[in-house]
Amino acid sequence: MKKIFLWLCFLITFSLGVLNSKIEAHLDAGEDAVVDGYLVDFGYAPEALQAQKPAEIAFNLVDPETEQAIVFDNVWVRIARGEEIVFAGTLHQEIDHVVFSYTFPSGGNYEINARFKNGAEKIVEKSFTVEVAAAENEIPQHNSRLWKIFLAIGEFFRKIFSAISSLF
Repeated sequence: MKKIFLWLCFLITFSLGVLNSKIEAHLDAGEDAVVDGYLVDFGYAPEALQAQKPAEIAFNLVDPETEQAIVFDNVWVRIARGEEIVFAGTLHQEIDHVVFSYTFPSGGNYEINARFKNGAEKIVEKSFTVEVAAAENEIPQHNSRLWKIFLAIGEFFRKIFSAISSLF
């Protein structure tokens, strides 16, 4: 009898916790943003993203007043680093959210764009920025103008020393 009573208490407590819980996409880190009357909830794990290591990315669409999930058909997700698009796809909502695994190819700042849709109709769209650490074996990429000038000067001196050394 005591076991049945404890089991019922557990079930009631668990049910109340699940029914009253706020819908959140946050995993280890993330951001919430209210856009056009919708709360776009973005989360990811691990908190410290690193290139060439898997990450979990999650999205929810929530009513900011009731904190209840909003049903949508799909979310179009695009991940870009600068002008380079590294992922684009349409994902379908399951159990009030969308979660998927992704491995960033290299370190840097990435823009993650999410467009929530019902059929062909856009509900809301929001972009988020994440910083991804370089992989342990990754050679840093420098895209700055100063770095390109430095490389050109280095190439110039390499050619001069090569020409001089060929004279001797």
